[in-house]
Amino acid sequence: MTSVLTEIEAILAHVERLARQLRTDPERFIFRSAIELRTTFDDRRAIGPALERVRISVRALRRATASQPSMGSRPATTLDFLDDVLEHELVPRLRRSGFDV
Repeated sequence: MTSVLTEIEAILAHVERLARQLRTDPERFIFRSAIELRTTFDDRRAIGPALERVRISVRALRRATASQPSMGSRPATTLDFLDDVLEHELVPRLRRSGFDV
């Protein structure tokens, strides 16, 4: 595996870890979407749709937690960090590597 693919694999593992930590996702939808994203990458299938499902899930959870201020700061911080990793690490790396995302 090239160094770029290794970097992407590490970012995907980080996304999974962050998704696993989300306490505001009781159905674990984001975590399951993150696993699907990594599996899609590992199987060398089109990653765009799987990535978009994770992004949509993160945005939906963000809207849900924003309307419930009593949820606490740790889950929101984890969600913010997950969103940041997706948008500022994973997506740019995928685009530079030639993935259509």
